[in-house]
This record gives sequence, structure tokens and C-alpha cells, in this order.
Amino acid sequence: MAGLKWSDEEECLIIWFASARIPHGIISLLLKEKGFDRTMTSVRNKISAIRNQNSLGEASHELIELEVDRWIGHLSPRINIDQLLTPTLQDQQILDQVR
Repeated sequence: MAGLKWSDEEECLIIWFASARIPHGIISLLLKEKGFDRTMTSVRNKISAIRNQNSLGEASHELIELEVDRWIGHLSPRINIDQLLTPTLQDQQILDQVR
């Protein structure tokens, strides 16, 4: 059974975080902090699907930065990229725990 449709915001966030080599489990926590509920497995699978469909790199931990920026740029007319990608204090606290 398929889950809920992914929003543009969720897709943008997971690809942005993956391009920064943030582990899938941490991406799931960061999504939850922003009000989205996705499992680590669903995050991993969605990153893989987007990566393959858009030629963003050979592996989710080796995304091509220029291609990621271009792909995110295509979403910008539909979402507020700057606001979405600006880390909150909670985001930073989560990231500080894994680094």
C-alpha cells in the first residue's frame, strides 16, 4: 500500500539534507521537527527515486551539488526555498548531536 503523497517541501528538504550527507535517520528526525512524518526507510526510498529520476548522482551519499541546486531551483516557483532551508534552532540541535 502506498503512503501519503510527498509534498514539494518534503522532497526539497530530503534532497538538500542528503546532499549535505546527513544520514537518512537524521533526515527523518529533521522532517518530524518541521511537521512531516516519514520513516527512515521512506526517506531512503524517496531520495533514491528522486536521484534516479533526475540524474542527481550515483548514490544518495554522493549527490552532485550542481544538479541538486538546479533541481531545487525548479521547485522554487512553488515553495519558499529560503525559508524552508533556513535551519531552526531545533534543526541545529539535532545536527549537533550527530556531528
